[in-house]
Amino acid sequence: MFLPERDKNLPQDLLASFRQYLQSAGYSTPTVKNYLTDLRHFLIWKGGAFPSLNIKFIHSRVLTAYYSNLKIDLGSKPSILARRLSSLVKFLQFGVERNLVSTQVLASFKQFLIHATQQPAVSLNENNLTPQPVDLSNYKIHQKIIHHIKNTRPGWYQRYHQKDWASTLHTTIMVLFVITVTSLVLYTEVIKPQLERTRDDLSKQLGQVLPAVSPPRILSFQGRLTDDNDVPVTGATSVVFKIYNVRTGGAALWTSKTWSVTPDQNGIFSVCLGGQDTADDCLLNGVADTAIPATLFSENDALYLGVTAGADSEMTPRQRIASVSYALNSDSLDGVDSLSFLRSDASDNFTSGTLTTDDGTTLTVNSTTIGIGNASSDTLTINAAGTVNTDLNLVFLGSENLRTTSSVTTDTAVNVSEIIATHNIADSTTQRALFIQNADDAAASAGTFESLISLDNADANETITNAIEITNTGGGGTPYTNLFNSPTLD
Repeated sequence: MFLPERDKNLPQDLLASFRQYLQSAGYSTPTVKNYLTDLRHFLIWKGGAFPSLNIKFIHSRVLTAYYSNLKIDLGSKPSILARRLSSLVKFLQFGVERNLVSTQVLASFKQFLIHATQQPAVSLNENNLTPQPVDLSNYKIHQKIIHHIKNTRPGWYQRYHQKDWASTLHTTIMVLFVITVTSLVLYTEVIKPQLERTRDDLSKQLGQVLPAVSPPRILSFQGRLTDDNDVPVTGATSVVFKIYNVRTGGAALWTSKTWSVTPDQNGIFSVCLGGQDTADDCLLNGVADTAIPATLFSENDALYLGVTAGADSEMTPRQRIASVSYALNSDSLDGVDSLSFLRSDASDNFTSGTLTTDDGTTLTVNSTTIGIGNASSDTLTINAAGTVNTDLNLVFLGSENLRTTSSVTTDTAVNVSEIIATHNIADSTTQRALFIQNADDAAASAGTFESLISLDNADANETITNAIEITNTGGGGTPYTNLFNSPTLD
């Protein structure tokens, strides 16, 4: 059990026995508490005035000294003095029954009090400890309420405080309260500031990383009001706006608040439809407009704005709502229209410009068919040596030609067309550097294929030294077995 520091040296067993003695005698809880309070006062005083004596040892000299101390401290409070002395007498009676105090000490102390007390109006008995009835008939209502709050305790309250565990429960509640208050102070003064500093540090480390800005759903509208004679309206006028997904008829998908607009001298006014910032001057009277739903623009291909001024019917025709800057920007990337990008999920065309891959990069095309050009004027330019790792089959349909053209304008050794084969194996199959064949189409032909090889000098100013030149740059003894090998020679 938790004890105040001043009570730790008191004989708790003695106090508990005295409490039980009083309760068994039928005293009320307030009376028992008064007795115990007065006894503690006496024992604490005794421990200070006579520290060498056992705290349970009581004799006449101690009692008379205590009385003198009370007279000095409570001389102006005779009722409290009498109660303290009456409590002490009751304790001495308890001590006599428990063989803690001799009957002679009790009798001599009572005799001493009779001679020492000069205030006969104050009786020295335990009845002084019991609250006396108070006449409340002359009290005002608020005085009665205060009196009952200070002095009246219901029966359940007294029974509760008589329980042995009541004091333990109070101590537990107090400890929990202290822990709660300490935790709140610790969080407010220590933990929370540290969390805020940590958050600020993280923000600085991450930099200005901001989420994508959602476009505000606000429509800026400017209009001009005139009367039937086309004279500008300058007085305050009520205006209501509605948005439809049809040009005429239909139900409104959104309706604004009732705007009170005051046009200028030309009848012109401006409002921000759907605005929620009450500090924005665009709201005119500082009242938020009806919020525009996020799905209004995403779920409707076309929207129309209807305007109603005053008591008139809605103006016609309704105005088509055009794309705003946010909507236009959402259809581009870094200012480049999305149509300018090639798609990977469908067939697409590269319509203009040049597609360039930098040096050191590789362009890999894994396609069954690669189409290059769609007209006779289209050009395929190859500026580097190429390597073919598989059979290259060029199929020409009808009148297409494979043409190799070179303009020799300088005195440089040039081979317009080269076919170089390197043969490094002992083979048993037919291997040729150049093979030209008129394939069998399995059909009777009415014509004649003119030639498989045709040589022509179309330059009237130049003579070709050798139409066909056969050389032996390798220096072998018999470079060719046959210069011509033909079943027939025309």
